[in-house]
Amino acid sequence: DSTVYTDRTIIQGGLSIAAGANNLLIEGLYLTGDINFVANNRSDNVVIRRCNLNSIAIGNSWNRVDSSRCYNPLFIHNIIRGSINFSEAYGFTLKGNIIGGAASVCIYHGGFIENNVFLSKGINATFANLRNVTYKNNIFMNDTTLGYQGYACYSYDGSCGSWGGTFLNNLFVGKQSSINFTPMASVNSNNIFQVGDTTLFVNYSGTTFDYIYN
Repeated sequence: DSTVYTDRTIIQGGLSIAAGANNLLIEGLYLTGDINFVANNRSDNVVIRRCNLNSIAIGNSWNRVDSSRCYNPLFIHNIIRGSINFSEAYGFTLKGNIIGGAASVCIYHGGFIENNVFLSKGINATFANLRNVTYKNNIFMNDTTLGYQGYACYSYDGSCGSWGGTFLNNLFVGKQSSINFTPMASVNSNNIFQVGDTTLFVNYSGTTFDYIYN
């Protein structure tokens, strides 16, 4: 939350990432707003690391042109207070983050969600239309529903909803049925369900993050 001599670097508002920002690294910032990848603006290999920010949106929810997608974005060891929209990502990595909201909208190009803690509960914590994604060593505090079977999707997206998930070695506060993924190549292995949320962490309460928590 700070450095000893200079305090933390704060950005009042958000950041926009447009075309041509290949190999950009954003590290160690506190943003009061969001990081947005501009729709139809391709930037590859962007790394966002050790930041505290509100939400992340890669493009919008409606673009379906592969040439405009952002290839291989990496989100590592961030505090994400809100949600992530992966709409225009092509193969993302979300690793070691603490996430307060939902991770949603990645049609069929997949990605990796590994070693994250998802704090939020209720319908806002669902993975809407995340497809062909591998989930490994995550903690899911939501005890309601993770997947989303969807409606009003488009023919070039294939079947609606969340499918093709691979779940490996995750901890779930909810029941196994809470995953709620269409059984299209969905794999579940070595996951633990119905873990008591009060036994997961030391000195933690609620569904938000604070640096004083252990």
